[in-house]
Amino acid sequence: MPQPYWKRFLFCSLSLALYGFGAFLGVKAGSAGTNAWSTLALGVSAMSGASFGSATLLISLVIIGIDLLGQGKLGFVNRKLATLAVDAIINMIYLGKNDDEILEICSTRLAKLELYPLPKLPISAKYNIFRILSNSKRGMKIIRRKTLRNSSPKK
Repeated sequence: MPQPYWKRFLFCSLSLALYGFGAFLGVKAGSAGTNAWSTLALGVSAMSGASFGSATLLISLVIIGIDLLGQGKLGFVNRKLATLAVDAIINMIYLGKNDDEILEICSTRLAKLELYPLPKLPISAKYNIFRILSNSKRGMKIIRRKTLRNSSPKK
């Protein structure tokens, strides 16, 4: 049974707050670099004189506001939640969880939040391949191999 929109909205809002804090820590780390949203927030911050955190919050509120005006039909919140689910799976791989543990966590915890199985969304071809592979033990092995190979230092 799908969760009410307000619950998904609240979950996404809290997630965005944590994301903003993590982005702030990434900016403070200096050499770690920033992702696209942090770069946008840094630009808004530099042009407006607002702090980085305020710019991040402002951008997040604008995106959520646009999604609320469209009553969730634009899919910003759904896309963000799907991205968080993908990130959770990849983080479990980095933490060294085995495929059985990952599938167990996905089928219990992420499923309870209606984030697993990953929803079919028009995000990207990579997302859809990941979505299909993440539903099986064999697919998780492929994801693990590809993820860990891409994260190893280049020689």
